[in-house]
Amino acid sequence: MRGFAFVLVAGVMGVACSSSNGKTDGGTTDAGRDAATTDAGGDAAAEAGPPQVCMSDAGAPSASEFAGVPSCTAHSCVLAGTLNGGSVIQDFSSTNFSLKSGSFDVDFGGGGHVQLTFSGSLADNTPTNAQGTFLTPSDWSYAPAPSTTVCAGDGTRIMTVGQDGGATQVEFILRCMVGSCDGGAGIDGDLYGCCMQ
Repeated sequence: MRGFAFVLVAGVMGVACSSSNGKTDGGTTDAGRDAATTDAGGDAAAEAGPPQVCMSDAGAPSASEFAGVPSCTAHSCVLAGTLNGGSVIQDFSSTNFSLKSGSFDVDFGGGGHVQLTFSGSLADNTPTNAQGTFLTPSDWSYAPAPSTTVCAGDGTRIMTVGQDGGATQVEFILRCMVGSCDGGAGIDGDLYGCCMQ
C-alpha cells in the first residue's frame, strides 16, 4: 500500500505545475498538502521526502534550455527571467563562490544566496538536474520580497561553462519555485542565473 500512496501523492501534487518552463498555478491546495502528509501508516511524507508542490514538464536536461541565461563576468552573479508575471534582470557582485561534487553555493548582493545540490560532478556544457534554495538579497528589486527564501524544485538545472584563464562559470535555471521549502505559495515563472568565480 505504501507504493500506491506515493503514486497517489505524486498524482495529486502534480497538478500545480505543468508547463515546459516550470510555471505554477499558485501552489498546492490544502487537500493536496493533507494528502502528502498523511497515510494509513502515518509516515508516507517522511519516506517521500519534502512535499512536491510542482511538476515541470521541461523534459530531460538540455544545453538548449540555457539560451535565456544572461552573461556574467568575474566575481558577479546576474539573474534574469520572469517571476509572477514581471521581468527580472539584476546584476550583483558575488563572494564565497563554492563548486564541488554535488553542490554549488554563492553569496551575492546584500545577503543573497543560491545553494543547489545535484548528483556527481559537473562537466562543461552538460546540464544536470538540481534542487535547492535562493535567498533574495536585501537589494532585490522584484517579487518575491527581499530576504525571502525560495525553494527551487522539479525542472531546476545547473551546468558549468568553460572560460579562458581558468575562471569557473556556473549557469542555473530555477523552476517550480515556492515561497518556502515547507509548502509556501507557488511562484510563477523561471529564474535564470549566471555566476562567475
